[in-house]
Formats: sequence, C-alpha cells, structure tokens
Amino acid sequence: MKKSSSQISHWQQLGKQMLYDTSYFQLWSRRMRSPSGHFESDFFYIDAVNWVNVIAITSENEVVMVEQFRHGIQETSLEIPGGMLDADHEDPEEGARRELLEETGFAAQRMESLGFIHPNPAIQSNRNYSYFSENVTRVSSQQLDIAEDIAVHLIPLAEIPGLIESHQITHALVVNAFARLFIRRPELLTR
Repeated sequence: MKKSSSQISHWQQLGKQMLYDTSYFQLWSRRMRSPSGHFESDFFYIDAVNWVNVIAITSENEVVMVEQFRHGIQETSLEIPGGMLDADHEDPEEGARRELLEETGFAAQRMESLGFIHPNPAIQSNRNYSYFSENVTRVSSQQLDIAEDIAVHLIPLAEIPGLIESHQITHALVVNAFARLFIRRPELLTR
C-alpha cells in the first residue's frame, strides 16, 4: 500500500513544551487540535536521537551477538550490536561500524542497509537504522563505555529463528532487523 496523505489530515499544533530533559531523550508535550476542530488535547512524545543496529556475520556463518543487562526489563537481553548515533548528523552506516567495533571488537568491510523503522511512532520521534555485514573479523578488543557490561556471543545464523521463536531474542528492533534480512536474503537461512 502506498503511503497517502490525501485520506488523513494533519492535526494542528497549538503549542509545545519540554517537560523533562535527559542525556538520552527529552519528554515533550504538544497541544494538538483535530482536523475537524472538535477535539483538542495534550499529546506526549519522546524526542531521542536516532539509533542503529547491525547484523554482523563471520566467515563461519556465525552472528556476532551481544548480551547485556537492560534496565527497562531488569534482565539480560540477547541482541545484535547497536546503539545511539553520536548525533543526528552522524551517518547511520558509520554509526553501525562504530557500534560494532566498540561493543564487540569486530569490523566490517562492507555494510548493506536494511532500511529504517520508527521504533514507536505513537510516542517517539526517532528512527532505528539496521545494517547487515558478512565476513566480519575481530580486529580489537571491546571499547566499552563505563556504563556498559557486554558479553559477546557467536551464534550460528541457522539458530536465530529458533531463538526468536523461543523468546530468547525479544528485543523488537533486533527481531525487526532479522525479519528484514530474511525477507531480503532468504537464501541465508539455508546455508
């Protein structure tokens, strides 16, 4: 379905106020009026920098995965390398290369874009860009931030669908990246 703006009208913004500011995001309130003019309310959203993640596969067909504690769920999470772009102007591919190297010590020769998604357009303004790289190699040790504690795991690519199905991989942005990869490159599942 082609995206069409002729069927849905934009709401009118009447005002905007920052409610909370952190080093990771800002919480905003927008006063909005419906296109009909019959409804007016405050809507809240999170303004965050864009994010990036990367599916990196070694020459042995193993996915470079990271495991880390996530404060939102108070558990560890099995994920692909990724994180915030350094600024809104950082090139997403360069951000993917940087995150891969910092979190795992692996480097990619070539990156393939898997596109972007809006993580939650109802309450977030940012995008998440996903990338794919084959034949990555370990070139250094991890270069973690002081608040990061990340274990690196090499997992056979053929095991990924089972890990998603069994809820061992639950991070929505990671599941999305694999879905996009397997749609674009289904032959990877038969290696």
